Amino acid sequence: MPEGAKSLVLIMDDPDIPEVKKQEFDSRRSTIGYSSISAGDARDTRGAAGGRAGATTRGEPHYVGPCPPPEYEPREHRYFFRLYALGGTLRFDALPTKRQVLDALAPLLVEEAELVGRYART
Repeated sequence: MPEGAKSLVLIMDDPDIPEVKKQEFDSRRSTIGYSSISAGDARDTRGAAGGRAGATTRGEPHYVGPCPPPEYEPREHRYFFRLYALGGTLRFDALPTKRQVLDALAPLLVEEAELVGRYART
C-alpha cells in the first residue's frame, strides 16, 4: 500500500466486448464498476478483504469474472485490471457508473497500477 493511501479501488474492463453487445449495455460501465477496499482490509493477511462493489455491465452489484460471450468474435478477450490507491474513500448513494467512479477518484489519486490478462473460451 503506498504511503498516504487510505483505500484502493479496482476497475476491470473488457475492451474487446463485441459491438453488438456494447449496444445492449451502458458503455460507461465496466465489467466491474469498482471495488473500494479500505487500507486496513488491504493489509489483512487473512484474505478477508471488505469493500464495496460497483455496477457491472449488466447493472449488477457484484463481481463477474472474465467470460467472453460464446456466440461472438473475438473468442479471446483482453481484461484490464486497474488498481488505484487513494488518499480518501469513495462513497456513493447508489451504484455508480465507471465515469462517476473515475471522476470521484481523480482528486484523491495517490498511485495507480495496471495488469492486462487474456482469457479465451475454448
